[in-house]
Amino acid sequence: MDNRIVEVFRGSALHAEYVSKILEDNGIEYMIRDFMREGLIAGWVGSVSEESTSVFVYESVYDKAMDILKGYEDAGFDEEEAAREAAEETPRED
Repeated sequence: MDNRIVEVFRGSALHAEYVSKILEDNGIEYMIRDFMREGLIAGWVGSVSEESTSVFVYESVYDKAMDILKGYEDAGFDEEEAAREAAEETPRED
């Protein structure tokens, strides 16, 4: 079994969450790495980057994942709308 992973996306953490949801909805396993957050947890102080988060998939499903993501990319991604949707999905603790 080929279990090498390849990057299918690099960008903001919010956009990475959007991409991962698309992959999940299409039955594709993924892994997210937020390099900025990892650095903060480790105690490193670094510059803030808009491309701090990556999404990876198994190499065996790379072409399928890219085809799916291409369709969504062509439709456009509205980061403000995605933030509103994420806020609506977050359960409130009163």
